[in-house]
Amino acid sequence: MITIGRIYTNYLKKPMGVIGKPQFSWVIEGSSVNVMQKSYQLQVSLCDDFSTLVYDSGIVLSEASAQVTADTLVLETAHRYFVRVMVTSMAGETTEWGVSEFISGVLQETEWKARFITGETPEEADMSSAKYLRRILPLRKKVKEAIAYTTALGLYEFTINGTKAGTDELAPGWTSYHKHLLYQTNDITSLLTRGYNVLAAEVGAGWYKGKMGFVGNRNNYGDRTGFLAQLYVTYEDDSRDIFITDESWFYDKSPIVFSEIYDGEIYDAALEQEDIFSPEFYDYDLEEVMLLDVPYTALTPQEGSRVRKIDRMPAKSIFTTPQGDTVLDFGQNMTGTVEITFESVPGKTLNLHCFEVLDARGNVYLDNLRSAKQQVLYHCSKDGRVTYSPKFTFYGFRYIKVDEFPDGAPKAADFTAYTLHSDMEQTGTFECSNPDLNQLQHNILWGLKGNFVDIPSDCPQRNERLGWTGDAQIFCRTASYLMNTYQFFAKWMKDVAADQAADGGVAHVVPDIVTGSSDSDWLVGQGTMSAAAWADVAVINPWTLYLTFGDKKILADQYDSMKGWIDFMTAHAVDGVWTYMLQFGDWVALDAEEGSYFGATPTDLTCAAYYAYSSGLFAKIAKILGKDADAVSYQALHESVVDAFHRHYFTIDG
Repeated sequence: MITIGRIYTNYLKKPMGVIGKPQFSWVIEGSSVNVMQKSYQLQVSLCDDFSTLVYDSGIVLSEASAQVTADTLVLETAHRYFVRVMVTSMAGETTEWGVSEFISGVLQETEWKARFITGETPEEADMSSAKYLRRILPLRKKVKEAIAYTTALGLYEFTINGTKAGTDELAPGWTSYHKHLLYQTNDITSLLTRGYNVLAAEVGAGWYKGKMGFVGNRNNYGDRTGFLAQLYVTYEDDSRDIFITDESWFYDKSPIVFSEIYDGEIYDAALEQEDIFSPEFYDYDLEEVMLLDVPYTALTPQEGSRVRKIDRMPAKSIFTTPQGDTVLDFGQNMTGTVEITFESVPGKTLNLHCFEVLDARGNVYLDNLRSAKQQVLYHCSKDGRVTYSPKFTFYGFRYIKVDEFPDGAPKAADFTAYTLHSDMEQTGTFECSNPDLNQLQHNILWGLKGNFVDIPSDCPQRNERLGWTGDAQIFCRTASYLMNTYQFFAKWMKDVAADQAADGGVAHVVPDIVTGSSDSDWLVGQGTMSAAAWADVAVINPWTLYLTFGDKKILADQYDSMKGWIDFMTAHAVDGVWTYMLQFGDWVALDAEEGSYFGATPTDLTCAAYYAYSSGLFAKIAKILGKDADAVSYQALHESVVDAFHRHYFTIDG
């Protein structure tokens, strides 16, 4: 017997926010061997009994079970679609229907009616406190289905009647906000009730206006946080209303008086207003929001790979260091947050610092954090049991140093850590009889989890945490063996293209907060774009995704970006060898001179080698996409670069 085990839409199970022509894939399961698909039938419907079909492929004689596109399917905004697939094998065995679903996004820019609203004034540009944005929503009919589309300039949490919508953390993530801003889609049907409802968003600085980068600049994208929401509510009588963010919302201060990616969070419980999520809390006690003039052109749905709490990690032990510090050990270096339960005592403070390693004597070691504080600070205001977790930050840590605890000595049972990273299905595992190799595999997997917090970063702890393109290029293939990385990297590659210079140059870090703001830095002050092996991410990562998933779409989507990078190298090359401003070469190599990060390998050799490699890949990509003229010309370019490499870097005898 064979069955349809899993159905994917755009490589995801039951995604939300689908636009365009979705791709469908499915997995055939069964106890037989050598099962081959002979035919399939794919149907899409607006109802779960499939009585209203909007697409029916009919029986298609094909072995294809991936990247199957419903060519004539036309989606509508804010609808739930049901998908089913039936397969017949070469042996004549037919499956039952396998069923899945997805929710569509906002399909046209003109359909956005909501406005970005803010509770911040221009005078608060250098502040990192959070704000509440709120309105009362009266519903006079019983709700059949409701879908919310939300995003922010900053980080946000959206709630309805005090309950969080969805499971996202650190939304909307980090992108090239002015060119590529993700919105999140959530089914909020169960959160709305007939009568009065309270819509609320808490918004913090995050990557948008917080202090970011090793130079420490603020307001990299703007100096006022904002929030956008558009809700589609369908009633039992099939009528529909749209509710939006506009001048009818109000704002108030949040108990989060400080929140930054590097430095952590400060929470003042004295500012709590427990009834702010209640309809009985009168809006006339609040200030009216202000509108922000933000175009809709950058808005893009985030279908998958949304940051979530993934692993629950209770503290393993608590101990006192030789220097007398109280330290919690979670037994695993991770990226995430911590939840603490404690007795609140008015006037007392909970003060913690997250860190990664102990020094040789077993004491707290903070030097590798550089200027990042990684602090958790909670000011108590009343008696009672409290459970608290920071909301708009994350930490790279294994240990927590307890500087102050409100009531008595802390216990390990009071502390639970949660990993935070982009939610991806694990697709590859490795285990053998050698414990050292198993530990290496464990370290690789946790290195991925720790550095895939919405973007592929270099580190999760110090005042950096940037999307270094070289790190992402090197690790992409390994990551794609371990996880379903398609949505994660496809999203980030859009930002590689968005932040690409007009001449085709590719930034060292993406999203690029370095160019134009880092002249004082000792390293990237020498140049912020177009280093060999780093900038080649523009070609190598789409190619790696193509090898992993067999999908030409990522190649087509990134084609202009790839071509721009190849042409940049060509424009700066003389006889197949090029260089440009800052080159990292064989970075942090073992043969680097004392006190230097630059390896002994000449950087022009690195440039030439990657020029040859990327131009060869691009010629293949052009051929795969049927761009025959480009395939011929770039293959000729590749061959000339290879010839130049041989002439420059090899002796006659090889």
